[in-house]
Amino acid sequence: MVIAGLFFSLCAFQASAQDLRQTPSDNRAAVEGKVYYDTLERREEYEWSMFWHAHAADTTLPRVLLIGDSITNQYHNSVDSSLVGIANVSRLATSKPLGSPMLLKEIEMMMAEYDFDVVHFNNGLHGWRYSEEEYAAALPQMYELIHRMAPDAKLIWATCTAIHEGEGMKSFDKRTSRVIERNRLAKAFFYDKPVKIDDLYEIVSLDPANYEGGDGCHLNPLGVRRAAEQVSSMIKQLLP
Repeated sequence: MVIAGLFFSLCAFQASAQDLRQTPSDNRAAVEGKVYYDTLERREEYEWSMFWHAHAADTTLPRVLLIGDSITNQYHNSVDSSLVGIANVSRLATSKPLGSPMLLKEIEMMMAEYDFDVVHFNNGLHGWRYSEEEYAAALPQMYELIHRMAPDAKLIWATCTAIHEGEGMKSFDKRTSRVIERNRLAKAFFYDKPVKIDDLYEIVSLDPANYEGGDGCHLNPLGVRRAAEQVSSMIKQLLP
């Protein structure tokens, strides 16, 4: 079996501040009369993106797209394996947060190459310099772009997983309160949309065993297996 993939990582990816200021219409979101700009000061120390298309020349099977961050990157391989012979899996894992126009540009570039049958997407564990108000304001842009690029695709939104800390990872990091709020905002937005909710927070985050021995943010092998089983199950239900 030949797997053709496109993979590249963009580390420390930064456009100049001048470029951002020259195209303000592409780098702002209006919320209740206030305008928020994406600036270099909002970015993390390292910015990265990973693009992957498995079985890139095959058009005989449905194609699935996973969009997310390093958590998505963790369960991608297991989801891919569970869908062998059923669907081909593409993946965009990125540190770009909702609110950054670069996220939309990456999604557009990723989705321009194929007609996707199912898109499983998530965002929320990066972009801590963006408020929850800005997060909510950016959700429609992401949804509308994905719907425009794949109008016939079945869509699944995955809730963000928690961040744990302490002995046995039995406590929640203070950022988890923001994760919970972002999940609430996303659920409210997608409530009346043709989008299924994959509640990975409830399924994975509430059991410290899925994090024990790790850094508190990323899943351990048990957590990866549980997340992959859940994601695969959701996708299989919606495949043509």
